[in-house]
Amino acid sequence: MYSARSTYGVRRANIKDSAGSLSIIAGLLATITFAAAFQVPGGFNGDSGSPVLLQRVAFQVFMVSDAIAVCSSMLVLFSSLWVMGSNKSYDSFILLDICFFLLQASFYATLVAFMTGVYVATASKTLWLGILSCVLCTIVVLVSWRSAILFVSKQIRLVLDMLLTINGCSFKSYKEHHKSLHGNC
Repeated sequence: MYSARSTYGVRRANIKDSAGSLSIIAGLLATITFAAAFQVPGGFNGDSGSPVLLQRVAFQVFMVSDAIAVCSSMLVLFSSLWVMGSNKSYDSFILLDICFFLLQASFYATLVAFMTGVYVATASKTLWLGILSCVLCTIVVLVSWRSAILFVSKQIRLVLDMLLTINGCSFKSYKEHHKSLHGNC
């Protein structure tokens, strides 16, 4: 018996549950990153109301990555709602895969916001603490990057398979024909 799955291995029967779980995680990330935008490192200038560290590049990276994180989380929330309201498995699989990808992007952006926020707030007095924060967060990103690489390679393979199917051959037959340099594929 054939059971359809998403790129991330979610089965058709678990689509709605997965979308609900992803929306909880995305909601938490959106809350954290939203709050971080208003509790900026270094605080605010009492006269102008602008952030004290606004001119520093690390602070600007903090703000951009925080904005990416909150927007990615919100997109996951919207997409999760669409998945929960959809009755089409194919559309739900695509949206769910997009949710996973965007949630990973949100995690990475949150890590970048954290490490640049700590760096900009501590580097002038305790440089080693800012560097340690950057190193630890970078290690987390590098260790977790494998799944993103697998996702992209699977997406490329799906697109290739779709294109080859349109031309009348499958990905397997394309590889076989490519090796032997025979056939129409």
